[in-house]
Amino acid sequence: MKKIISVVVLLFGIVSFSQSIKVDESLTFSNVGSYKVDGTFFSILNVKNHKTKKYECLIYTLKDSVSYYIGKFDSDAPQNLELYHRAENNLVLVFSTKERFYNSTPAYNDEQKDYTLFSINLTSKEANTEKLYLATPTLKFSSKDYSCFVYIDKEKFEIVTIKDYKKKEKSETVLPNEIVKSYAKTKFKALTVVSGIGYSENIGAPGDRLFYDEDNIYMTYLNPKIRHSLILKFTRNENKFMWSGYNELPFGFDKKVKGYNSFLTRDRFYFIAENENQVSFSNVDLKSNVIKNYNLNDLARKDTIDKIMLTKVILGIGSKNKVPSLTVYKQKGTDNEIVSVSCISRETYYNDLFQMQFHQQMMMQQQQMMQQQMQNIKASIPGGFNVISIPYPFINDKTVDKKILKFVIDSNQQIMKYRGEEFELKKIDYAKDVDLLESYLDNKIDKFKIKYMSFIRLKNEGLYYAYYDKRKDEIVFGILKIDESN
Repeated sequence: MKKIISVVVLLFGIVSFSQSIKVDESLTFSNVGSYKVDGTFFSILNVKNHKTKKYECLIYTLKDSVSYYIGKFDSDAPQNLELYHRAENNLVLVFSTKERFYNSTPAYNDEQKDYTLFSINLTSKEANTEKLYLATPTLKFSSKDYSCFVYIDKEKFEIVTIKDYKKKEKSETVLPNEIVKSYAKTKFKALTVVSGIGYSENIGAPGDRLFYDEDNIYMTYLNPKIRHSLILKFTRNENKFMWSGYNELPFGFDKKVKGYNSFLTRDRFYFIAENENQVSFSNVDLKSNVIKNYNLNDLARKDTIDKIMLTKVILGIGSKNKVPSLTVYKQKGTDNEIVSVSCISRETYYNDLFQMQFHQQMMMQQQQMMQQQMQNIKASIPGGFNVISIPYPFINDKTVDKKILKFVIDSNQQIMKYRGEEFELKKIDYAKDVDLLESYLDNKIDKFKIKYMSFIRLKNEGLYYAYYDKRKDEIVFGILKIDESN
């Protein structure tokens, strides 16, 4: 493939670096995705080779601002990237093919998929492929150096951990009888996956969730009827997640609560509840089982937290169809946490796996709720691009109240007033990024000839993007470097 590289310096502190690759006549282009994991930025081009009759995933990695081809994964069927991580110097990708492609009989299971692991060394480019004989999981997610398939069947939990080629482990757990009896009506598999590693501005309306980080998996279940939270914990032991116990925690009110929500990060569980204009907040250290309960109204009267903002949040929660939201962030340069509380609609949804291609989601998603989410996103993005991929995580934040109460919790679980302390992780305004890219490309090319646009944020505040130019029949990789100090 022929390459053309160009560097352009623009006004307003923006530097553009791009390279174009002509698509071979034997290839039909169908998709592009850009991703990042543990310091590695890469793109996958999906094409069909008419000479070999194979579907190919061409893999490019970013190094010194240039995208280099490192290898390909080919198959007899179109592939979707499901999960990805790094295992030392190997990039590990898990692809899926719907069984529907192979089986045309009416009796096929539309949710059943065929999974394949593809591992490629970033230096030597040596690659290995392994068929994963796994059923479609209840949940799936990727951390920096592993991916997981989680299967939940009533009180039975099975976790398959994928590390690398020929390196996968399985653990099985059956919940203790005391949990099964107390939570007999709990739908254990109805979980939302939330990353404990990245920045989440909001995780949506209250619900049961799976939180994960590098070493732990937590499953949290909120039962408003018995006013308790159940937390199941699985800890990583080499390449296997083993059952390590559970915690059962009271809500903080002796009577029915009007609104509540929870968050979990770094072995700390946080819970907030509101009843009759009183707001209760609990902070639980899951290692020591030390529980600290606070009445935020009392703290506001003592000026420990912002009284005006608390009042606005309470009034918001008191309005029709609103509930409290709760997120917790690590404070920059300390061991403290910053708690963020606002109010959101009960229809506020969160999807941690939204880094997958926007157009794929539009084609594949069948549930009405997710279809509505896609419509909301499409309506909120500036027009122009034919199709676009949105980085994760996603929340339909039009339903999020911008009145936010913040306060700080120190390592001893004590609450302190928020005085503008910075988060360790920075919020990224993806809508602004889309607008910036569109504005730049609008001055450069015919944007309506762009298909399958995808981008990701670089550490140095630039945008790494890729798209297919239908008019020129070429792939364009680029970096839009932004000096935000101007």
